[in-house]
Amino acid sequence: MSPNSSAAPPPPGLIRRLQVGDGEIVVEEQGTGDPLLLVHGFPFDRRMWRGQIGAFPGLRLLRPDLRGHGESEAQPPPYTLVDLAEDLRQILDHLAIERVLLGGLSMGGYIALAFAGRYPERLQALLLLDTHPKADPPEVRSGRAETAARARREGVPKLADELTERFVGGRTMDPEVVALIRQMILDTSVEGMVGSLTAMAARPDSTPILPTITCPTLVIVGTEDNITPPAMAREMRAAIPNAELVEIPGAGHLAPLEAPAPVNAAIAAFLRAHGLGPGRPHPA
Repeated sequence: MSPNSSAAPPPPGLIRRLQVGDGEIVVEEQGTGDPLLLVHGFPFDRRMWRGQIGAFPGLRLLRPDLRGHGESEAQPPPYTLVDLAEDLRQILDHLAIERVLLGGLSMGGYIALAFAGRYPERLQALLLLDTHPKADPPEVRSGRAETAARARREGVPKLADELTERFVGGRTMDPEVVALIRQMILDTSVEGMVGSLTAMAARPDSTPILPTITCPTLVIVGTEDNITPPAMAREMRAAIPNAELVEIPGAGHLAPLEAPAPVNAAIAAFLRAHGLGPGRPHPA
C-alpha cells in the first residue's frame, strides 16, 4: 500500500443536510476554527478529500457533496457553474460563515473561481488544485455533450470504467484509491453527471478574474496531471497577483487523493506563511 494511503477510512464527521436551492446538500464537517471549504471535482464527491481530514488541527473542515453527487439530491439540469457557486454561498450563509478559506479541484476549481468573481470579500484565501481558468474549446464541449448523452442513454455504470481510466491514465496507483475513484463515479447520479457536464461545457473563460484576485492564493498541480497539466497551472499562477505554485511530484489529476501528505504539507506551509489558521499539518 502507498505511504500516502490509509488502511482504514477516516472517522465520520458531523453530517449536515442543508436546504440549498431546490434540493438538499450534504456537508460533512470536522474540527473547529477558521473554516476551510473544499469543493470536489467531477464526477466525484466529498470522499475525494478524505486525505485532508485531520491534517489541519485548528481548522473547521467542510466538505460538501455537490448537486447530484455523493449523498446530495440531484436537481434537474441545466444549471451553471455560477449556480453551483451560489450553492456554496448558501452553504456559508446557512452556517453563518462570513469569510472562508476556499479550495477546489478541477471542476471544484472552476466553481471556486466563479465564487471569487462574485464574492471576493468573502475569501480569506483561495486554493486552486489541478484546475485552470479557460473555457472549453469546441472539441471538449462536444465530448462533454456526448458523455452526457451516453449517461442519459446507457446509465452511469456503463461509463465507470472508461472514466476511471481517464483519471488513472495508465499510471501505477494504489488499487484502493482506484477502487474509490470508480465507486465515487458509480455513486454520481445521472442528473448530477449531466448537470455538471453541461455546466462545465457552458462556462465562460475565467481568465479575466485572475488579475482581480487579491486574497492569498495557492495553486497546486500534480506533475503527471495530463488533464490540467503543470503548464496551465504556471500560467494561472502568473496571472494571479502574488499567487504561489506547488507541483506535486508523481501525482496526477487528483493530487490531494493520490498524494495527500505533500499536498497537506504545501497547504499547511501556505497557511502558516500568511498567518491563516494554525497551518500545522497533523504528524504522520
